[in-house]
Amino acid sequence: MTTNKADQIYSSIINDIMKNGKWDKDQNVRPKWKDGHPAYTKSIINTRMKFDENTIPILTQKRVGHKDPIREILWIWQQKSNFVQDLRDAGCKVWNEWEKDDGTIGRAYGYQLGNKYREVSNSEELVNMIESGYLSEKAKKSYEFTVIKNKVDFTYLDQVDYLLYQLKMDLKTNSYSRRHKTTLWDVEDLDYMALEHSVYDTH
Repeated sequence: MTTNKADQIYSSIINDIMKNGKWDKDQNVRPKWKDGHPAYTKSIINTRMKFDENTIPILTQKRVGHKDPIREILWIWQQKSNFVQDLRDAGCKVWNEWEKDDGTIGRAYGYQLGNKYREVSNSEELVNMIESGYLSEKAKKSYEFTVIKNKVDFTYLDQVDYLLYQLKMDLKTNSYSRRHKTTLWDVEDLDYMALEHSVYDTH
């Protein structure tokens, strides 16, 4: 059977784990199977799949869903939501088991993107971005509340709107900046998350 580069890298990692991986059966692990038994893991630390820009990482050796990840991405990045029902309404149930009593997954993912703010000084460029719809409706409401209603000289932008603002402003002068990023990992909110993020949840 012919395999692509992604399959080859994946197979190599799986074989390495099977041969050299270490079990965590001596640990009190958090994940559980549906029957309540611990879901132990055999793993190798610091292993990753790396691809160049000419490779499309599509695995053919295992089933990889494509609709649920897209729906989840839109739930997190477009809706900036942590309400599980919003995701179910989109036809995705992957977060059902982590739903808290308040209907959310806690202060995770979409919450981090939509509820952490930066103050941005009002400028003609910012106003143009807001009025043209380049930024979200939420940014427009923030502008109307802080500037038009309360006559303040700055606008609050959440992480996604601030990233878009940065990219637009720095496109010509600072397009290679390493500070164009968002983060989903906040130490102050970890205890309020249904599922704690990895420290690498920065994009």
